[in-house]
Amino acid sequence: MTKISNGLKLAGKGCFAVAVIADAGYVIDAVSNNRTDKNQRCVKAILDVTFGAIGVWGGPVGWVASGTYFLVDMCGGVDYLLGIKEDY
Repeated sequence: MTKISNGLKLAGKGCFAVAVIADAGYVIDAVSNNRTDKNQRCVKAILDVTFGAIGVWGGPVGWVASGTYFLVDMCGGVDYLLGIKEDY
């Protein structure tokens, strides 16, 4: 492998670590504030971490699965399916 690909792999793992920390904060916020949709938010955090791990360590197939999940999530599909409502 080249130095560039090694650097990109390391960057991907670093981004995954940051995402895990962010999802942990998401769960802590939902539980500590006793949100009515806290269970759904915890499920979403588990899905985020699971698909993130699949993307980092799953090879090309994992990258496609993780990318598809990311696109659906960014379009609001995961929140909609889980019944997560944002406070405005």
